[in-house]
Amino acid sequence: MHGASVSASTGTIVNGRPRIQGGRKEMAMRAGSTASHLARYLEAEKVPTSLSRCIRGLINYWVDKRIRGFPTIFPGVDKFSEWGRCKERQAQYNLRKLEAWGIMIPVKYQAG
Repeated sequence: MHGASVSASTGTIVNGRPRIQGGRKEMAMRAGSTASHLARYLEAEKVPTSLSRCIRGLINYWVDKRIRGFPTIFPGVDKFSEWGRCKERQAQYNLRKLEAWGIMIPVKYQAG
């Protein structure tokens, strides 16, 4: 399994990418640790609450999908609204901010 998560303790390279050692359980534990560090960082940087929730929701969603073998995720505004516990318009602002930071890449806009 390879992707964006990289273990600092391993130097194994598979197909030009660092290989995650330890399997799914270890990956989930590392994700939990990363999420707690991220939460402290977001609080210290005074990131707005709904955006902070969206970022944490995005990470949890990505980890869940990676564990299940999906290499890419496609969350929409509805997911961001759910994660941020905010209205759709605020979720759109949050999504645009993540796109501006290069965290999210738009692939298709829905008509209507």
